Amino acid sequence: MYFYQPSQGHGLPHDPLNAIIGPRPIGWIASQDAEGQRNLAPYSFFNCFNYRPPIIGFASSGWKDSVRNIVETKEFVWNLTTRPLAMADE
Repeated sequence: MYFYQPSQGHGLPHDPLNAIIGPRPIGWIASQDAEGQRNLAPYSFFNCFNYRPPIIGFASSGWKDSVRNIVETKEFVWNLTTRPLAMADE
């Protein structure tokens, strides 16, 4: 078992948090702003949080267009990418 204080760093060559769930599939978050400008962005931190009612969520590092649009309109569409699209995104 390995413990560390995040403020002191982990000393590993790669961030262990990124290896907890893998491979991480890419989800495309589609949104639009209040004026109808569309946005499509790839996110790897997403999950299904509830079955009934169906609730899907994602995490964004920073206040990006997707988050701003969703806060404005309260809507987004999540799509699971295909393997060819995921490979093109790398």
